[in-house]
Amino acid sequence: MMLQVHADGRLSWSGAGADSVGQTRATIELPADLVDQQCDLIDRVVSFAFDTLSMQTIELRIRPPAAEAGNRMRSRAL
Repeated sequence: MMLQVHADGRLSWSGAGADSVGQTRATIELPADLVDQQCDLIDRVVSFAFDTLSMQTIELRIRPPAAEAGNRMRSRAL
């Protein structure tokens, strides 16, 4: 399952289980860059998950920018 943020700011839910009835829990990952660009993104995602998808529990993860994550991986290998 995937929550997609489109270029125009729309949110949509797709993938396996997108139409599952009774699902009450989801994990949502957002890139930090996108969160920085759209100050209301977290509010919109939370509203969409609870109001539109009727979730009861969500785990929201903010991913670090790709360059930062890559640097962390390289430093662990040293």
